[in-house]
Order: sequence, then C-alpha cells, then structure tokens
Amino acid sequence: MTVNKRIRQIRQALNITQIDFSKAIYVNNGYTAEIENGHRAANDRKD
Repeated sequence: MTVNKRIRQIRQALNITQIDFSKAIYVNNGYTAEIENGHRAANDRKD
C-alpha cells in the first residue's frame, strides 16, 4: 500500500473530511486531495 493510500485510509478511519484533516495538519485542502489521489508525494515537513 502506498503512503498516499494509507493517508486516505487513516483519514477515513478517523471519519473526518479532507477539509478537517487538512486544517488539522496545516495544509490546504487541494494539497491533501492531490496527495490522496497520487498526484503529489507526501513529505515529512518539520516546520
């Protein structure tokens, strides 16, 4: 399973929307959608 699919699986298991998930991790919703759809790679921001 890819990291992208795992992120989606975790978000769905928590029963939260992409919008709420994005707010919780301080990224915009479009970026979260692109990660989940495999158009962007997830990274380990440390800021």
